[in-house]
Amino acid sequence: MAKTKRTAQPLHWVFFSIVTVIFVLLIMNWTFSIPMWRYFDRLKTGEAFTKQNCLADECLAVSGVSYPTGKLTSEAEKSIVDAIKTEYKSLNQYTKAVSRFGVNRPFSMISRSKEMNVLLLKALADKYGIKVPENTDAWKATVEDTFVKTCKASSDLEKETITLYQTKYIPPAKDYEDISLVMNKILSTSQNRHLPAFKLCQ
Repeated sequence: MAKTKRTAQPLHWVFFSIVTVIFVLLIMNWTFSIPMWRYFDRLKTGEAFTKQNCLADECLAVSGVSYPTGKLTSEAEKSIVDAIKTEYKSLNQYTKAVSRFGVNRPFSMISRSKEMNVLLLKALADKYGIKVPENTDAWKATVEDTFVKTCKASSDLEKETITLYQTKYIPPAKDYEDISLVMNKILSTSQNRHLPAFKLCQ
C-alpha cells in the first residue's frame, strides 16, 4: 500500500496557533495574582523569593512564612491603604471612560493595569494582616463630555497619583522590600506608560 503524503499545514493555522499561545499567556498574566514581571526579574537577577520580598503564591515556596508575616509601622500600613484607595479612584474613572467612549486605547488598557495594581496592593495587605478598604465610590466617577477632555483629566489624575506615590506612599515603605518593589513598579508604570499615553490622546 502506498504511503499517503502528508499535506503541509496551511500557514494560517500556524499563525492561529502562535496567536492562541500569546493570548493564553496574556490571560495568565492578568489572571494570576502576581504578574509575570516578578518572575522574570528574579530569573534575570538569580535572586530567590524570600519572606521579605514574596507576595501571595510566591510565599508558598518560602519556608517559615505564615500570615500575617509581621507588623508594619502605622505609616507604612496607612500608605498601603491609601494607595489602594488611589488606585480605586483611577480605576473607577478609566472604567467609566471605557463605558462612555467604548473599548478604546488608552483607557481600556490602563484600566486593566489599574486592576493589577489593586491586586498587588491587596496582596501586600493580606501579607501584613491589613483590612482592605472597599471600593465604595465607583458610582462617583465622572468623565468629561469628550474623549480628548477626558484624556486631559486623566493625565492630571496620573500626575496627582505620581506625586502621592513619590511623597506619601513610598517613603514610609523604604524599609520594606516587598512594599517598595510594588509601589515603585506602580510609580514607574504611571510615569513611563500611563501619563505619556494620556498626553498623546489629548
